[in-house]
Amino acid sequence: QRPVSPVPTRCAKALGLPDITPKGFVPEDDEELRLYSEIKERPKQEISEEIMINFVKSVSAWDHIKQQADKDLVLCDLMAARIVTDPVNGVMIRDVDIEAYGHSYVEKPDFSDAYYHFEVDAITINELRKESDLPDNALREIAETYSAANSTMPSLDYNTIDINEILNYRIHVMRFCFKSDKEIVMKAYQDKKNRLRKVALRDSSYIVPEGSEKSKLSKKLDTWYEGNFVVGTQKYIYGYKECENLERDEMDRVQCPFIVQSVNIYKNKLKSFLSNIIPMVNKLILADLKIQHLMMELKPDLTVINLNQLAEINTDTKGESKNAQWQTALSILGVKGVILEQTIDMGDEGGVQKGQSARPAPNQQGSALAPLLNIWAQEYNKIREITGINPARDGSISPDSLVGVNQLMQLASNTVTKHIVDAALRFDKRVCEAISARLKTIFSHKEARHLQEMYERAVGKHNIEAQESLKDRNVMEFGFTIEMIPAKEELDYLREDLNIALQEGTIDVSEKAEIMRIARSNMKQAQEYMAFLRRRRIKEKMKEVEFNQKMQTESNQQAAQAKVQGELQSYGAKKQIDLQYQGQLNMMDLEKKLQELQIEAPTREIEFQRDLIKERMKALATINMTKFKEDQKTIREKEGDTRASKMIEQRKKDLGAINFKDEFDLDSIFA
Repeated sequence: QRPVSPVPTRCAKALGLPDITPKGFVPEDDEELRLYSEIKERPKQEISEEIMINFVKSVSAWDHIKQQADKDLVLCDLMAARIVTDPVNGVMIRDVDIEAYGHSYVEKPDFSDAYYHFEVDAITINELRKESDLPDNALREIAETYSAANSTMPSLDYNTIDINEILNYRIHVMRFCFKSDKEIVMKAYQDKKNRLRKVALRDSSYIVPEGSEKSKLSKKLDTWYEGNFVVGTQKYIYGYKECENLERDEMDRVQCPFIVQSVNIYKNKLKSFLSNIIPMVNKLILADLKIQHLMMELKPDLTVINLNQLAEINTDTKGESKNAQWQTALSILGVKGVILEQTIDMGDEGGVQKGQSARPAPNQQGSALAPLLNIWAQEYNKIREITGINPARDGSISPDSLVGVNQLMQLASNTVTKHIVDAALRFDKRVCEAISARLKTIFSHKEARHLQEMYERAVGKHNIEAQESLKDRNVMEFGFTIEMIPAKEELDYLREDLNIALQEGTIDVSEKAEIMRIARSNMKQAQEYMAFLRRRRIKEKMKEVEFNQKMQTESNQQAAQAKVQGELQSYGAKKQIDLQYQGQLNMMDLEKKLQELQIEAPTREIEFQRDLIKERMKALATINMTKFKEDQKTIREKEGDTRASKMIEQRKKDLGAINFKDEFDLDSIFA
């Protein structure tokens, strides 16, 4: 935080005015104000709302519910939870068994177009008595309905049986809700000038007095009704009421108690992530069974024995029996792999034949193992690609692989399951919105004072008081956001950038710690904050450098000005001496020139008269030359006219050629 300058405070004190200077942090621009409001300072209402939602999640065992819901999303493409307001425990989150859940026809993955939900829950009569106000005779009647499934005794009188003996009977209760609408009726009070003074809420059965039809105001809003129905009976419904919704819901966006989310639903048909794997798993199991069956049928390599050829063996050992000879031949085959062969001459017709007494016959059953193993490996790789469990994810990648290859594999793995993660995040966000709406209704009704005190003891009185300013808020007042925890690689990259910025001096150690704290919850916000701090520090350094340069420039200017002033003074004194010296020289030169002019005056007068005569003679010669040219021009014009006249006369009289050359009189020209 930058301190505010104390100058306005001193001025205010001097003028006797109150000090209105802002205390503490004062932002320079809108960006700094936005980052400060997002990072440094959070509204108390937001903090208290977050604490209360976390408290509801903790008392509802949210970790177990969320784990089971994520499992259902993968296995069944459907995850669901139910938000209820327990009279004793307050707002609670209940898990929903997908196998016992039903809904209306939907086409949207968030089930916003559903108009009813239900879940069949198995509870005991003891739990039924705790959550409902049914009398004992009704409990005995319900126990008689479920006697076949709970009692081993064939005949019991459930009208007189002790109530404690049937409390452990298990029954089925359907938790249901359906969407409807309601009409909000208000009466408007007006003054004599027909101006609206106030509006009072009335019951939906309010009848307008005659002549005051315009005083009735009404509007229709969507709403949800919820309740519990004991399955197998026809009349036992308890807890039937309107869900906790605000009447001043301006956006008309009511919250359903069932929060349901899907990924690949299309026209009310689900397609789970597991269904994509089941065909490959079946083939994998079939190939494994074939391999096991083949392994059980495998036999050692066979040995074919020709008894006739074996009988022909003769070892030339006296006294040795045929059996011993056969054992010797088989031992040679088994130990050394030698095949005993005998050549028999069948004569001219039969030729020579070879006979083997014993030879091995290979077993061909083992050759089928290789195709089965290839099929098994192919289906296994398909499953890994569909599920995203590649070598980078399960740790089987080689340690010598490139970092880029590892990152691409991790990206491919995240892309495969991104739709599941997005659906799980949307589910969590909607659960928080429903919890917020339910908490709002608890603090809006005086009847829930005991629940308000419970939350006050659990989350602190100051957090409850922070909600007082929002007691009339809209159901969708809070904008909930999901912040993902950054991966280790992103934190490492950010830490490297912070070290570089720390070396540059654009951030300090405390700011680095603050950025790392923010990054553990919001990486984008941490990067924006780091960029803002660096820009601000760079601007401060630039201003500091500019200020230093300005001070240096001013110092240099002052030194240069002093130097110039000294040089000017020295130069002025020097020039003053030079001017005095030059003035004396000029006076001496002037006197010298005056004396020379006095001496040269007669000579100059004579030269002037001579030059004047020369100019007059030049002017007379110019006048004579001009006159001569004019006379010659007149003579030429006359000669031309004469020739023209002669030529005209020649044409008229048809005379001979005229020799103008003879007529040219040079004497007349120069006369």
